[in-house]
Amino acid sequence: MDNTSNLFTSRSYLFVPANRIDRISKALSSDADAIIIDLEDAVSNAEKTIARKNLQAFFAQQTTKINKPVWIRINNIGGKQNDDTSDFKQDLLLCQQLKQHLLGIVLPKVENGETIEYVHNTTKLPIIAQLETAHAIYMLKAIVSKAYIKGLHAISYGTLDICNELNLSLNSQAQKDFINHLRYQLLLASKASGLSPPIESIYADFKDEKGLTKMANYVSDLGFSGMLAIHPNQLDSINEAFITSKIDISFAKKVINHYTKTKEATFAINGIMVDLPLINQCDAVIKKLNKN
Repeated sequence: MDNTSNLFTSRSYLFVPANRIDRISKALSSDADAIIIDLEDAVSNAEKTIARKNLQAFFAQQTTKINKPVWIRINNIGGKQNDDTSDFKQDLLLCQQLKQHLLGIVLPKVENGETIEYVHNTTKLPIIAQLETAHAIYMLKAIVSKAYIKGLHAISYGTLDICNELNLSLNSQAQKDFINHLRYQLLLASKASGLSPPIESIYADFKDEKGLTKMANYVSDLGFSGMLAIHPNQLDSINEAFITSKIDISFAKKVINHYTKTKEATFAINGIMVDLPLINQCDAVIKKLNKN
């Protein structure tokens, strides 16, 4: 999938630990538009090898096609591109083996375009790049340059990592001002480079529905395409915030009209491939319009 800018971008991406197969099954039946199976921060170093083996077994047991986009967040390169025993290289091998089940790779702690190029050339899978350091922000223009854009689908960022490195107090006005400035940079860089709009970082307090709703609506209005989630309770607020900004109303009507007449599970509208997840989102848009 080289033409990554044409991939349909999900509204909500639910993180699920790679070492919790039971949670992966639940996530696949959740309201998340997509799931991100996390082999990085969510899995301890001691469990990473067994987590990869369990993922292989899990997907080998799938007798029907998974109808939800699945991404895998791999471990960062950490200067170990040539170390075949590193978690980074072992994760890439796993992604190659599971390629038929995956939509793409979430690449953490990206600091240069060469890493994006290497991962895409190795796996031939689209990439969501996470910027999580001051150096990455400083190098943003180079990271999304045309030299490395081939496999890059979208960019996101890590609020907690960046604020920690810069000694910004969480929830302070200074932190909010800085993160907004970063959001503007990501929006401009994505647009100028022909990427999908950026994806908002996590909202850490999964019990604060009011705060999440406010943030999700704000970044949706700003032009972000979706948002990362760390708990199923966050999905409704995120999906609701991005629903009408994600899908053009006239396009949604065409999709639902075609599906109602033909009952086809896959078809093309205006040159865009449509499948069941997108049909469901278009249906939700129409229902929301009718409710209002």
